Amino acid sequence: MSYKTIKNKGFTLIEVMVVVSIIALMSSVALSSMSSAYSSARNSKRIQMIKQYVTALELYRNDNSSYPQYGDGSTGRLCVGETGSNVCHASTRSGDSNLNSTLNQYIKGTPASLEKVMVAGVDFHGITYSACPSSGCSCPGTGCINGGYQLEWYLEGSANNCGAGSKWTSGAMTRCTYP
Repeated sequence: MSYKTIKNKGFTLIEVMVVVSIIALMSSVALSSMSSAYSSARNSKRIQMIKQYVTALELYRNDNSSYPQYGDGSTGRLCVGETGSNVCHASTRSGDSNLNSTLNQYIKGTPASLEKVMVAGVDFHGITYSACPSSGCSCPGTGCINGGYQLEWYLEGSANNCGAGSKWTSGAMTRCTYP
């Protein structure tokens, strides 16, 4: 009697599970890399917006011998690019249409930084503008004095690069100020 060996074509269950495991592992590594790449791209976009606002503010100063004042001329922080009831920085600041229309002469569309920067469940998106209209005053917090201004924004993660001329404070997020 002669027996023929039957050769099965295909993969065993173990081989299939190993291949699926390897694919899953590679996918998770790729997705985590993409997440940090997206975060880095959003941070780069914010830094480019800051450069546009710095240029616009300097052009305004060249034309008007001072930096723009807003609303009532008080020293406080306003969200640039935000309008109406839109708020930024943990919903503690609001936009100002006068400031935005002033900057719109130098930046078409006054871009707003609307992507969320979440820290402990609080959204710190946006760019704030503080102005010191005359000598003898200073912006809230630290920064501008005697006719100057300060921009403040947050970046995702603990990125130390806020852009040229900026200062940063690290913690659960990166807080940037200019100048």
